Amino acid sequence: MRIGPEVFRIKIGSTSELRYMLGKELRELIIAMRMLIEAKAAHMAVETEMDKMRLKDFTKHVEGQGLNMSDDGSSWPDDFEEDWE
Repeated sequence: MRIGPEVFRIKIGSTSELRYMLGKELRELIIAMRMLIEAKAAHMAVETEMDKMRLKDFTKHVEGQGLNMSDDGSSWPDDFEEDWE
C-alpha cells in the first residue's frame, strides 16, 4: 500500500478538460456574484425609500407635538453655549 501524494492525485483526461472545468466554474461564480450584487443594490434601494418614509412620518409626528424640525439650526437655542459663558 502506497502512502504519499501520488495516492491523492485525481486523474483528469487532458489540460483542455481542466481548463473547460475551471472556465465553467468561474463563469458560474461570476454569474452568482453579479446576482448577489444586483440583489444587494435592490435591497439598498428599498431600504433607502423606507428610511425616507420613516423620516417623513417622524417629522410629521414631531411637528404635530409642537416642535419645529426645520433644517435651519440657528432657530434652536444653544443652551450649552449660554451656560458656558
